[in-house]
Amino acid sequence: MGAEPKVAEDFVAKMPAESARALLQGGEIEVLRWEDDEIALRMAANHSRLPWDELSEQEREVFGEVETNEAHRSMYLFIRNRILQMWVLEPNVETRLEDVRTQMPYPYRDCLPLQKRIHAFLVRYGYINFGRYCPLTQPMLKVPTKVLVIGAGAAGMAAYSQLTTFGFDVQLLEAKSEVGGRIQSYYDQRARASAELGATCIRGFAGNPLCILARQSRVVLKELSGSETLYDEKGQPLSDKLEKIGAELYEKLLATAAYITEEKKITHFGGFELSLEDLVKKLQQLIKLGQTDNAMEFWVMGKEVVRKRAQLYEEQYLCKKICDELNEKIVALEAERKPSGNGAVDLEQEMINDILLRCYRKDISDAVSKYDNLAKRRKVVDEKLQNVRTMDGGDVLINNEQQQLVQHNLAALEWATGAPLHKLSLRHWDHDDPFGLKGANLIPERNFRELLDTLTFKKKEQIRYRHEVKEIRCTDAGCQVVVQRPQAGAPCVSETVTLHADAVICTFPIGVLKRSVEPASADPKKVAPRFTPELPEAKVDAIRKLGSGIVNKLLLIFDRPFWESQIQQYGYFGMIPKAEASGSRGEFFSFLVCNDTPALICLLAGESAELPSGTTTQHLVAKAMSILQKIFGSVTPKEPLGVRLTRWHEDPYAQCAFSYMGKESHPDMYDEIAKPIIPEGPGGKPRVFFAGEHTHRRYPATVHGAFLSGQREAANVADTFLGRPFAKDYTPVCFDIE
Repeated sequence: MGAEPKVAEDFVAKMPAESARALLQGGEIEVLRWEDDEIALRMAANHSRLPWDELSEQEREVFGEVETNEAHRSMYLFIRNRILQMWVLEPNVETRLEDVRTQMPYPYRDCLPLQKRIHAFLVRYGYINFGRYCPLTQPMLKVPTKVLVIGAGAAGMAAYSQLTTFGFDVQLLEAKSEVGGRIQSYYDQRARASAELGATCIRGFAGNPLCILARQSRVVLKELSGSETLYDEKGQPLSDKLEKIGAELYEKLLATAAYITEEKKITHFGGFELSLEDLVKKLQQLIKLGQTDNAMEFWVMGKEVVRKRAQLYEEQYLCKKICDELNEKIVALEAERKPSGNGAVDLEQEMINDILLRCYRKDISDAVSKYDNLAKRRKVVDEKLQNVRTMDGGDVLINNEQQQLVQHNLAALEWATGAPLHKLSLRHWDHDDPFGLKGANLIPERNFRELLDTLTFKKKEQIRYRHEVKEIRCTDAGCQVVVQRPQAGAPCVSETVTLHADAVICTFPIGVLKRSVEPASADPKKVAPRFTPELPEAKVDAIRKLGSGIVNKLLLIFDRPFWESQIQQYGYFGMIPKAEASGSRGEFFSFLVCNDTPALICLLAGESAELPSGTTTQHLVAKAMSILQKIFGSVTPKEPLGVRLTRWHEDPYAQCAFSYMGKESHPDMYDEIAKPIIPEGPGGKPRVFFAGEHTHRRYPATVHGAFLSGQREAANVADTFLGRPFAKDYTPVCFDIE
């Protein structure tokens, strides 16, 4: 047993990425069927976002007693990982405590109290038995606690589904006429084209609950390409060498920025806090200043190579000249050695001539050897000179294309973060990177909203559409939610009613929360739900300082996919920007081919995504079509068949795309916004809970982060009103049985 963990570790570490992806994404999960094998248990824990060989921070809080005993700790981890393995293998069927007991191997089978507590913990916090699965436990507990969940996005749907499973009396209030929130799947019946106007992909598959939902609903997931085909201003593909140089320069910029911030602790300059844009621009300026010195060194090097080459040629010429002169002397001496007509021989002169001939021949041999050596050295210098001519300064100086490629990469960063770089916190903009889920990004083959639609099967009648929340009142006795809804019998006429509940889960996006904490506005487009009493000062401060990100999309629909011969499905392509100006670099910096239908998604990031007033859809379409015509030429249609432009920052129920870390933001603010509201009074019980991607510190700005936050708040509500069944001193709450 002592060597097995090492074997398992080596096996997983050496497993090819494609094999690992197939195991969890494609349904080939045979490794997980190795029932008691440590590799399978490790994969099950990893797929549940838990460390396989230690307790998580949340588990230590509940099961802290097992940490002090190695045997108890090993027993806990095996039971926990085995239950997770059972769920990951069969997420379409409830993992019951009875099944855990029967399938648990000896000697863990006899640990019934610990099994019960672990099972209850995993159920309560959404590690198992979530989504659309077949419930086997009957009857269900009916909890006489009424909960209102506001918002039918990923967070709201997760909370609604979990609370329904727990037996609560739940109503889901949605201002629009469909579920999804910022997941907005669009389908054009005429062209049979589909696209995602909101959230696009599932970011990472290892441990992503959305992949479980996909397996439960048989939604096919496709891998989104991690590479992008890029073109220059003339529509010509960029060389691999240029892309590599530009990518390396971009990575060095960010790495240097991280070093200056984290190692040198430099975040302010002249009394002002630096943004990521500030530091990147300073670094680019330093690079430009250094280019002159680099160029001078380059040309000095080239001049030295040319001088050395000329010197070698001159020395070779001298060697050749010496050989010619010596050869002439040898010829003359050879002529003198011929006997005269009278046959007389001057022996002394003959000896002298013989010595001279030997010396001349030795000198010629030395000169030839030196000439050959010079020839070898000249060959090396010629190669250096050829390299200098090939470089022509291009590998020393950062040319326009490389600078434009860096700007393209910065635009992609603005898309990922949801904000122009000058608004991002220099220290914390990437604080969530260490927690990113591993694996490829995935996209549903048909549409994203299918994943949430699968959760509406639970008590559909309790989902209230077109219910716009105006006010949330919180007291020690409960909550009142003022709602504007269609009048019964007259759907075109609205009425204002007050709904009562024991608790409320708010999933308002950060953009809506920002409006809620600001003074009331007379502009109907800026009206937001109010909280009575007002939210705590610390929460208001966090809401105001956390960034409200904006990205937008322009959808173009055609009669056919004219790009299919050059661009792969589920991939990106783009044209590098013409100028360095940060204000325009995000304008259609990239295009997404999301499936095999004739639709293109044109991306708007950074300042270009803000779409100032006066920006018309026709103007944007003309710009996008101009780029496409440069890339694809004559096969590009003159105009699209259909167009859709998102304006998420103007959507009254979104007001943003997702959150980001602004210059005044700190990761603790996610936790502060997530804190429930406990009204003043003798009860001291939380009444208003908050969920959404902007409340999840580890996975902000993601759909799975929103979904997990909904599960978290459902668990918090259950802990508040039902107690914690996994606690050692838990006393069951008695309710009527359905």
